[in-house]
Amino acid sequence: MYNHMSRDSTASVGYDYLLRQCRLRGRIDTNGCVAAYLEERLNMGVNFVLSAEIDHWKKDYKFGFGMTVGEL
Repeated sequence: MYNHMSRDSTASVGYDYLLRQCRLRGRIDTNGCVAAYLEERLNMGVNFVLSAEIDHWKKDYKFGFGMTVGEL
């Protein structure tokens, strides 16, 4: 991605794996940011979510978990 105002460019690479009971996503970019997201199906309509984002240059670390109830 290119920002014309600041003349800054960023590239990122991501992945998305669908397994039998979970989905794993992630990305890494040229700004030193790494992110991962795991969504696991516990029962029909109940999902457990883990997520993490690490920005090495800014020293910003975010971790989280959650539960999703219901289907979209």
